[in-house]
Amino acid sequence: MRKAITGMGHRSDPVSPHSDKRIGNARRTESKVPIYDEVTAMPLSVPAGAPTLFIRRHAYESSGLTRSSIDERLALTADEFRVEGDLVAIGPIYGGQDDSLSAFISELESAGLVYFDDFFELSGNWPDWLKLHATSHQ
Repeated sequence: MRKAITGMGHRSDPVSPHSDKRIGNARRTESKVPIYDEVTAMPLSVPAGAPTLFIRRHAYESSGLTRSSIDERLALTADEFRVEGDLVAIGPIYGGQDDSLSAFISELESAGLVYFDDFFELSGNWPDWLKLHATSHQ
């Protein structure tokens, strides 16, 4: 004779919105408070094999640089300049002159942007089997 399984071992009484539930050894607290205050942007795919430069959007907009000058300097295609939420992704940077990326980084610093605080470069030096995505966080 089979025994009916009811409730999968959970309590059948109503659960408060701030109750403590256990899932295996992990604990989950249910709350009606949203986890994120802002709308999150879609992560941008970061391909391997060439550097990609990430700039905080407000820093890019205040730098005075134009997209057309960046496209020309780094020999970018339309898909190699992407904006998502508060993040500007430039790359992968295949073209341009050998020193064009370092010269561009110097130009960003001359415009008042600070490496690591306002922009950052990912080298692209990781295996093809590793897929990376980037998004900004305020």
